Amino acid sequence: MYLVNIYLPNKVVFPGVRVIDAKLLDTDILIGMDIISQGDLAITHKKENTWMTFQVPSSHSIDFVEEIGKENEKIKAKRVRKNNRKKKPRYKR
Repeated sequence: MYLVNIYLPNKVVFPGVRVIDAKLLDTDILIGMDIISQGDLAITHKKENTWMTFQVPSSHSIDFVEEIGKENEKIKAKRVRKNNRKKKPRYKR
């Protein structure tokens, strides 16, 4: 067991983290919940690219389910407005 300082690319430092030496497949380090629970972690995958972002301290909640629900409501509202325009009676002169 070792005590190490973990430096993240966003200039966040976790000093004195207890670690063990282990063989990991194609990985240099495994970050555990002891660090992840200190902030916000998001992992996304789009167009064959995986992105990870982490911030400390936590600033807000991220809820993908809620975001999808809001986006679906916007789409439904847009369809209703579009359909209402089509249903307007046309008056002949």
